[in-house]
Amino acid sequence: MNRFQLLLLVCGVLFLPWVPFANAQQISDITVEELRTHVKYLSSDELEGRRTGTRGNLLAAGYISGEFVQYGLEPVNGSYLHDFPYLKSVTAGPANSFAFLGQKTNGAEEYKQLLPKLDFAPLSFSSNGSVDGEIAFVGYGISAPDRKYDDYQNVDVDGKIVMMLRYSPPNLSYHDKEKDLLIYAGTVTKVLTAREKGASGIIMVDLDGYGDRPMSTSLMRGFTDAGMPVVSVRPGALDWFRDAEGLSIVEVREGIDKNRVPNSFLIEGKEASITTDLRFDRVNAPNVLGMVPGNDPTLKDEIIIVGAHFDHLGHGGSGSRHRDSDSAIHNGADDNASGTAGVIGLARYYGATRSNRRTIIFIAFNGEEEGLLGSAALVDNPPFNTENVVAMINLDMIGRLGNNELVVQGTGTATEWEEILERANSGGLLVKSVKDGFGPSDHSSFYAKQIPVLFFFTGLHGDYHRPSDDWELVNYEGLHDVVDLVGRVVGEIDSRIEPLHYVEVPRSAPRRGPRLRVVLGLIPDYGFDGKGLRLLGVSKGGPAEKGGVRSGDIIIRLNGKEVNGIEEYMYVLASTEPGKEVEVVLLRDETEVSTFVIPKKR
Repeated sequence: MNRFQLLLLVCGVLFLPWVPFANAQQISDITVEELRTHVKYLSSDELEGRRTGTRGNLLAAGYISGEFVQYGLEPVNGSYLHDFPYLKSVTAGPANSFAFLGQKTNGAEEYKQLLPKLDFAPLSFSSNGSVDGEIAFVGYGISAPDRKYDDYQNVDVDGKIVMMLRYSPPNLSYHDKEKDLLIYAGTVTKVLTAREKGASGIIMVDLDGYGDRPMSTSLMRGFTDAGMPVVSVRPGALDWFRDAEGLSIVEVREGIDKNRVPNSFLIEGKEASITTDLRFDRVNAPNVLGMVPGNDPTLKDEIIIVGAHFDHLGHGGSGSRHRDSDSAIHNGADDNASGTAGVIGLARYYGATRSNRRTIIFIAFNGEEEGLLGSAALVDNPPFNTENVVAMINLDMIGRLGNNELVVQGTGTATEWEEILERANSGGLLVKSVKDGFGPSDHSSFYAKQIPVLFFFTGLHGDYHRPSDDWELVNYEGLHDVVDLVGRVVGEIDSRIEPLHYVEVPRSAPRRGPRLRVVLGLIPDYGFDGKGLRLLGVSKGGPAEKGGVRSGDIIIRLNGKEVNGIEEYMYVLASTEPGKEVEVVLLRDETEVSTFVIPKKR
C-alpha cells in the first residue's frame, strides 16, 4: 500500500469501520464491546501481525486514524500521521562472492568457489567491500584473559581473515561461574574483538545450525557496520579443513570443548577471497496522532499524552519466542492491540465530551517492538512543543488482568503520582507501584525528555511474543477496568491547576550482562541507525552530564575506540574502569566536540 492509499484510508474514502459505531456525540462511556471490537480487528489475521513497514501495519494505521477522524479528533500540526525513517530489511545483493584459494599436496593450485545463499551468506552487519588474504582459525573467537581463556593468545591475526565458531565452550562446572564464557559468546562481541585484534574479515561457522547451511542475513538493529566483510559458511563447505594433527573442524571443536584449551592456528596454504554486497530497504513508517484541544483559556496550551504502540511481530522472526521452524502470524492481541484499543476508547470518550481543560493528544506509536523507534523519532522531531507536555500515559499489554493486579511504572517520576493513583483507583484494582521512569516501552522516550510518565501493564504471560496471543484470550472486563482507571488518572491530571512536579528517579540496572562495571548516565536512541550513538538524553547529575554531554549529541568515539551503535557502545563500556577519566568524542550540530567523563561504578 502506498502513501496515497493510506491517506485515502485516513480520510475515510476507502476505510470502513470494523463495526459501525453510533454517533460519537451520543456516546459518553467506554464499553467492553467497543474494546473487544478494536482488539479483534487489530489482532486479526488480515493485518498479519502488524510488523512495522508491512501492509498489515499500514492497514492498522489506517484503522486507528480513521477512528480518530470519526470521533472528531483534530490533526496535530496539520496531519494525523507522523512519519519517521525505518530500516525495514537488509538483503544480500547480487555481487556477493566467496572462494577458497590454496595448493594441493602435489603443488597444483586449488580453487573452490562457493555459492551464495547455499554455501555462504553475508551477515547483516557486514561492511560492503572485498578482502583477500590468509586465514587464521581462532576457535570460538573469544578473548577473556580474566577467565583464563583466550583464543587469540598464540596466533597473530593482524591483516588476516579469521575463521571462528559460533557460541562458546561449555562451562565444565555449573557452579564455577568465574569460568563461564557465555557472556563473551555474543556474535557482536566476537566481531568487535576480532576487529580490535586487526582482522581484515571474518568467516563465521555454526556447527549447531539447523541443517548444513549458512546463517541467514537477518537484520540486527544497533549494529549495522562491522567495519569489514563478515560472512557465514556452511560446515559442509569446509571438508578440506585440518589442523596440524589432521583433525577436522568438528573434531577440533570437540577437543576445545573437552579440554577447555584454545586451538588456534594459521591455516597453511589456504587463502580466501570475499566480496560482500548488502542492500538496505528504508521506508517511511507512520505514528498516528489525534488531538482534542483544551477548553480552558489558561491551561489549553498544556498537553497530556495518552499513547500505546500498535505494531507487533508480523510472521515472527526477530523478537519472537516461537521456536517452531515454520513462521506463523503473531497477532499480538495483548501486545499491544489491548493498549491501542484503550487509547482509541479514550479518544472517543474525550472526542465526544470535550470535557478536557488541557489539550490531550492521543498517539499510536509504531516500531516499538524493534527499539521504541516511533516514540524516539517523535520526541526527536515532534509535531508539537514537548516543553508543554505535562504528562505521558503509556498503555502496553493491559489485556490480561489477573487477580485484579495491575503494574503501574513511573510512579516516582512526579511527586503527585501516588496520590493521583489512589484517588483515581475507585474500582479497587491492586496496583503494584514501580518508581522507575525507564522501561521497555514508549514512555521511556518521553521520560528521557524530563516528562513525568506512567506505564500501565498487566504482566507477562505464556503467550507473550508467540502466535497464540489471540483476541479470544484477552480479559475484556479487566481491560475495561484498566482503561477506566487510566481515564480517571487523565481526569485527575486535567483537573489540576498546577502542573506535575517532575522527579529524576535513579535508573534500575539494565540486564545487559555482568560484564558492565560502570555507568555513564546516557540514554541511547535505539532507533538511530546512522554512524555513532545518538542520545535521547542524559541522566541528571550523572557522569555524562557532569562532563558536558547533552541530549541530541552523537557519540562517535569512547575511550579511543569507535562507537557505531548501541552494541559497540556496550562493548567499549565493558572494558572501561570506574573512576578513571575517559575521552568522549561526539558530534554536536555536525561539529566534532571532545570532552572527558569519569565513569561511575555500577
